[in-house]
Amino acid sequence: MRRLTGLLGLVVAAAAALFLFTMKQDVRRMEEDLQAAHRGILDQQETIHMLETEWSFLNQPGRIEDLAIRHLGLSPIPAERIVRLDDLPLRPAPATPAAAGPDASVKAPVDALDNAKLLPATSRASVAAASGAAKARSIQ
Repeated sequence: MRRLTGLLGLVVAAAAALFLFTMKQDVRRMEEDLQAAHRGILDQQETIHMLETEWSFLNQPGRIEDLAIRHLGLSPIPAERIVRLDDLPLRPAPATPAAAGPDASVKAPVDALDNAKLLPATSRASVAAASGAAKARSIQ
């Protein structure tokens, strides 16, 4: 009986040692995974910081203006091209929606803006006055 108890104790101790060894290996593997995840997070944060720095450099207004002038032939808008909303001519109302066609609602504002940009200030005032008079006639 003593041998059986000793043998049973040895088997239980070996099973406990094996269980503890496997648990220790699992914990070690999980810690390595956790450290790898932390390293990945730090790498990603560093990459994000570097990209934000590069983005702020690329979006500097002076640099964009220089690139626009060099590659696109763009220049700053002269003050004469900037108009107030009151200076724009009013859009004429179409007689009937079916007669005006499907493109009329899109084309009328574009034409009004094109006309306002192309006309000098005195012509814009006369166009605005004429469109105001036409509107007054249509109301009566």
